[in-house]
Amino acid sequence: MSRKFTPRSGVKLSEGEARRQSRVTKLALDKLGASAAIVFLNGHLDDLSGRPIQLAVASDEGLESVERLLAKTPAIAR
Repeated sequence: MSRKFTPRSGVKLSEGEARRQSRVTKLALDKLGASAAIVFLNGHLDDLSGRPIQLAVASDEGLESVERLLAKTPAIAR
């Protein structure tokens, strides 16, 4: 008998939030690699006054701010 996974406390993102989350995650992964992207997206950055993932998901303006910062961030050689 197999058990079906059912998230209990998951937050449902709107279509726009999901699109922004996907975009910023892909950009960070492509530029920084997995480990550094996780640190970048989830860490508090004074330049943004918050966590990049939260800001990017919250609004198009937040996403643009994070994109600008990522564009200035040196790529990590992998």
